[in-house]
Amino acid sequence: MFLRSRLGRVFQSWSHDDGDTWSRPQPTQLAASSSPNIIKRLPHGHLLAVWNQVSEQEIRQGYIRTRLSAAVSRNGGGIWEFFQNVESIHEQRHVEPGPIRLTRPDTKFAGHSSLPAYENEAQWAGPLDERYGRWTNHRVCVLEDRVLILYSSTCKVLPFNWFYRGRDPHAETPLLDKIAAFR
Repeated sequence: MFLRSRLGRVFQSWSHDDGDTWSRPQPTQLAASSSPNIIKRLPHGHLLAVWNQVSEQEIRQGYIRTRLSAAVSRNGGGIWEFFQNVESIHEQRHVEPGPIRLTRPDTKFAGHSSLPAYENEAQWAGPLDERYGRWTNHRVCVLEDRVLILYSSTCKVLPFNWFYRGRDPHAETPLLDKIAAFR
């Protein structure tokens, strides 16, 4: 299970009894705002994450949903790799998470000098410039040979190899081999 937080990362928890009980949430290596995130299992067993990836500095600037990203875990959520941007106003595909701490926008929305910081209250909401992005409320549908990602008024149909950046999803990785040997 993925959990959102205001601590600059996606957290995850595992269940070994079909969801009756869950482990204590642990931070992932996925930098994020408090926006929703999705985890899906691909047909060959790997996990696919789709979320709004964001750096601590971007959160402070008010850019909380301007990069809709995807990553794959080939070891059940322990390591995330093959970072991609489904949509983004930023060029960076992978954001290293900062320290685990409460992070929120500073005094202004990005691009709107007259609006106060985001507070989850309707009185602070205002229109955003179209260039701002705001890819949110996304849905992910995994089919036999492709993935559909729906967000805003867009539906992207992506083949599995896109999520692996064209690499073989079953190729050996020295890092994963070392982790498996350590366990």
